[in-house]
Amino acid sequence: APFGVRNVKVYWNEVPITAPDGTTALNLLDLSNIRTAEVIKGPSGSIYGAGNGGVINLQSQANPQTGLLTSEWVSGSFGLNKGRFAIAQPIGNGGLEVSIVNQESEGYREHSAVDRTVFQAGGYFPINEKQEIRTQLLISDLDYQIPGALNENQLAEDPRQARPGSVDQNSSISQQAVLATLGHRYRFSKKAENNTSLYLNTNDFENPFILDYKKELGFGYGGRTRFTFDWNLAGKPFRLIAGAEYQQSLTDAQNFGNREGVADTIRFADKLKATQGFLFQQAEWELTEKLLVTLGLSQNFSSFEIDRQIDASGGPTGLQKRTFDPILVPRLAMSYSLNEFSAVRASISSGFSPPTIDEVRTNEGSLNLELEAEKGTNFEVGYRLGKGRFNMDLTAFYFRLKETITTYTNEQGVVLFRNAGSTDQKGIEAAIDYQILEQRNAGLVRGIKWGTAFTGHYFKFKDYQKRENDFSGNQLTGVAPNTLVSTLDFRFSGNVYLNLTHQFTDEIPLNDANTVYQDSFNLMNLRMGFIEPISKKVDVEIYFGVDNLLDELYSLGNDLNPFGGRYYQPAPERNFYFGAKVNFRY
Repeated sequence: APFGVRNVKVYWNEVPITAPDGTTALNLLDLSNIRTAEVIKGPSGSIYGAGNGGVINLQSQANPQTGLLTSEWVSGSFGLNKGRFAIAQPIGNGGLEVSIVNQESEGYREHSAVDRTVFQAGGYFPINEKQEIRTQLLISDLDYQIPGALNENQLAEDPRQARPGSVDQNSSISQQAVLATLGHRYRFSKKAENNTSLYLNTNDFENPFILDYKKELGFGYGGRTRFTFDWNLAGKPFRLIAGAEYQQSLTDAQNFGNREGVADTIRFADKLKATQGFLFQQAEWELTEKLLVTLGLSQNFSSFEIDRQIDASGGPTGLQKRTFDPILVPRLAMSYSLNEFSAVRASISSGFSPPTIDEVRTNEGSLNLELEAEKGTNFEVGYRLGKGRFNMDLTAFYFRLKETITTYTNEQGVVLFRNAGSTDQKGIEAAIDYQILEQRNAGLVRGIKWGTAFTGHYFKFKDYQKRENDFSGNQLTGVAPNTLVSTLDFRFSGNVYLNLTHQFTDEIPLNDANTVYQDSFNLMNLRMGFIEPISKKVDVEIYFGVDNLLDELYSLGNDLNPFGGRYYQPAPERNFYFGAKVNFRY
């Protein structure tokens, strides 16, 4: 992960899909199945544990209101073909929702093809007025090729080429995963309830790379329970949230030599065990009609075990353990309403991010058990205004991170990690949207909405010395100081819509010395289509779009501090797509 932007925890329908070893296989999900996404920035402090990077809550819970069949197809540049079929079936007061999505693409670059199939089924079963059960099943089959990073000369010669060796060694990832969840909600009364979720998952992972061939077979389980109580304290509304979360994963991991894309002689093999858990409490008290105070606290536990079974190099075998001391993570927040249109807020929160197993156990077989957890404290103030057609949200923050984990690549191309002192992360964020023309039923133009979001991340190394080099005061590697995203949405007669998006990204430092930068770039995307009801039961949507309309040459997902100057992962040039969607209600 880029320096200082790591350990983001992801939840899917109340279930953590971030593994206890700190990794999140987000590409196993298909975004077309996600209904809403909530982003909590920075240390989440209390009810989501101790992570420094924040939380993403993804929601796609089944709740069918009517029988619905949906079929969608998309085709586009670089061999893109995507098909989705979904059915929603009410059953009593609940129901089932099932979907299957397949996406294939040849990719923009040489050796960058993707083939992914995702099956998802969700059930919602109310038992009575007090109880309901929810189920989720996710089966994902993912294969994608890895073209690898290029140096500056290779980028100038042909940005579509793969890194030398990637094709011959079939650098790629094949991953099959199953996630099953069971959720139960119980309302004790109008003022008290409990939500509990349990999950099981399996993961079969293969990764031939230029230097080696990795195989992993994993199994995991966990659960989360949350109690919510509402009552009056000293005559004022008071809410208490308390609960716990626990996760454990077990993995058989083997590293082989790679002989032209085929696993060769075994190099080392480990049995891995990662455990993570925390207790959380959060109190929300409306001291006055205008003032809300939130106090949160979590106690976090984390450990991992690496039991080396084989080491062909003659190194030591046996069990290695690392247990991080339990840590209390607090959060204090206040919100004050200035009037019915606006409010100010302030918060102080702490975070704690242990290294992942992949950061401790590297591809060449070494174990860096001395790697310390990152510890951070965040101070934030904000202002929000919402009046009529105009909305504005302003935020300023200061995040101090200690024992920051940085990444670098050695001469063999192996990604390694190290603690690098502390960082100062100061930032401002502003989001504005305005309904220029309110929705209406007459005229050619039926509605216009404009929005823009600015992010200023002025992050610097505060105390970072590597051998004889002192990088204190340099910009944080991999972070753009300024980003601006603007949208303009039109609605026309005939149910026609047009969406325009522009994104400016400032230059990005690619090494700790700040001697190499990714140039700033402007991206513009366009999507246009119409939605037409054919009958009371059938509606059709036809659309097309253009990504990277300005045909910018830029790199996305750059490698940081790489050996040999291989910084660049060229992103697609101007590309097009076309799609059609049919909904049938029954």
